[in-house]
Amino acid sequence: MLCKENFGALCHVTIPRKENDKNIPLLSSHSMEEFSNIWSTFNSELFAFKKSIWGVKRNEFCHAGEWSGLLNLGTGIWTPCYSIRAQKRNMFKNPDEPFVFYPVGHHCNMPHCYNGHSFLSMGDIPEIDTYRYDQLRDRTCEDGATWLTDDTRNFYHGRLNDGKLERYSQQDKLKFSSIKTKTIVNNIIAKATHNTDIL
Repeated sequence: MLCKENFGALCHVTIPRKENDKNIPLLSSHSMEEFSNIWSTFNSELFAFKKSIWGVKRNEFCHAGEWSGLLNLGTGIWTPCYSIRAQKRNMFKNPDEPFVFYPVGHHCNMPHCYNGHSFLSMGDIPEIDTYRYDQLRDRTCEDGATWLTDDTRNFYHGRLNDGKLERYSQQDKLKFSSIKTKTIVNNIIAKATHNTDIL
């Protein structure tokens, strides 16, 4: 195979998805069982992990948006995660004003965390015990060499919550569950305007 010839090991594989369907189903003519039987022959930890969380609705308190997020450097659009339904904000629109990072909390509106190999493995939901990101991205070649260098492996092995004190009490998390996200965001931004210490 091309990847093995050029990089010493089989490539990792992922699960394609149909994003124009609200349930984000598998984008394949095969059933998930058939699809898995075909692609599991690659022995990809990435594939195995993504399959294990496929279709699992996340109801835990998620720190995506506060500890992690996506920024389009061309447009300034910021989203808390890969969710196509996530609230989009423009980080470049008012550069002199504080930009407030706030967690998704219990308000994930996706049927499943289809890119949880990034967010979950990096610790956005600390109570979930998952692979570390380096374990999902590395490969060992036939000669014993690895794709990741030691420095990269050590960096990817870290979690976003390593060394962090939990900012929210269980009571705070319950508040996130009971109040609409828009209300929470407006309150946080209003406070930030007068108190940038919370940033």
